[in-house]
Amino acid sequence: MGDGRSGSLIVAMQSHDHGTRLREFDPALGFPETAEQEAENPGRAHAVYESANELLLSRTRDREQFNLVFEENVNYGYRRNLWAMKPSGILLAAFGFAGGLSRLTLEIIRDEPVTMTAAYAVVLGSALTVFWIVRIHTDWVRVAADAYARQLAAASQSI
Repeated sequence: MGDGRSGSLIVAMQSHDHGTRLREFDPALGFPETAEQEAENPGRAHAVYESANELLLSRTRDREQFNLVFEENVNYGYRRNLWAMKPSGILLAAFGFAGGLSRLTLEIIRDEPVTMTAAYAVVLGSALTVFWIVRIHTDWVRVAADAYARQLAAASQSI
C-alpha cells in the first residue's frame, strides 16, 4: 500500500489551498504555481510535495499544540500497521478456528463432553478471520491517511 501520507497531503493542499501558506513559510520549496506547471513536471511537483510533507512533519511534533495532528497520525499508523499484519492475522485466526474445530470434532466423535474452550476457539477464530478479511482493507487505511493529511495541511495555517 505504501505510506499514503504524501499522496493524501497533495490532495489536501490542492483542494484546500494550504499550499499558499507553505509557499510563504518556505519559498525555497519551489511549489508549482499552476496546475499546468505541475502537469508539465509531475516528478518535480511530487518531490516538492514530499519536501513540504517532511517540513510539516518536523514543525508539528508538539503534541499539545498540534493534538489533532498527533491523534490522526496515531489513527493512521494503527490502521496502516493492521493492514501490514493482515496476512498474518488471517493465518493465525484461521489456525485458531481450525484448532478449535478439530478439538470440538474429536470431542463429539469420542462422545466426550464438549469443552467451552473448543467452542470459544471456533467462534473467536471464525469471527477474527472474518474481521481480518472484511474490515482491514486499503480504503479503511486511506480514510485515516486522508484525515491525517488534512490535519497536517490545516496545521500549516498555524505555524
